[in-house]
Amino acid sequence: AEQLWKSSERKGNGQLSVVPEWASPVVTPFLSPAEVGQKFSLLKPLVCLFPGSVWATKQWTENGYVELGQRLAEKFQVVVMGGPGEEALATRVAEKIPSSQNLAGHCNLEETLAILAMAELVVTNDSAGQHLAALAGTKTVSIFGPTILPFGFRPWNSRAIVVERVGLSCRPCGKHGPMKCPIGTHECMKSIASNEVYRACEKLLAI
Repeated sequence: AEQLWKSSERKGNGQLSVVPEWASPVVTPFLSPAEVGQKFSLLKPLVCLFPGSVWATKQWTENGYVELGQRLAEKFQVVVMGGPGEEALATRVAEKIPSSQNLAGHCNLEETLAILAMAELVVTNDSAGQHLAALAGTKTVSIFGPTILPFGFRPWNSRAIVVERVGLSCRPCGKHGPMKCPIGTHECMKSIASNEVYRACEKLLAI
């Protein structure tokens, strides 16, 4: 299921609502996106992928990010990003996406925000990536697994789509999502196909 909101839409019952202008977290990067792009040899248009998360069950499948990145690489330069401890995952994903760049662990927070400000789109789990994208004001596709919107976890961004598997009796399994699936299936993430996330990307990019 996808939940999309635009400036003219307001939804209740736990669904996404518009971020009021006065509460917008968007900041202007201290560093020039053009200079940061030159430093890391980035080419526009680009999209950023954040495949990692501090909480293991919040991570969409590695193969899902690879398949998605391969399709996006047909039109964009793909940049794989992440924080400390996510370098190995980012390396594995980037190695399988043509002409992609792996910047996980290679740029600081200010550089990250400048790169995200350059991007056409960010694809991320319900993790730090979606919050950084909100700071940059970049369109975001966020993939939710064990967590749910009524808990208050959401992209604080008015240009975002959440992709999630609704109707699972085991979901949510915790406020943050445990490190291991309690029933051993991780169906909330494994059942989300790369085609579904790609369609969300197409929809958001068209707005």
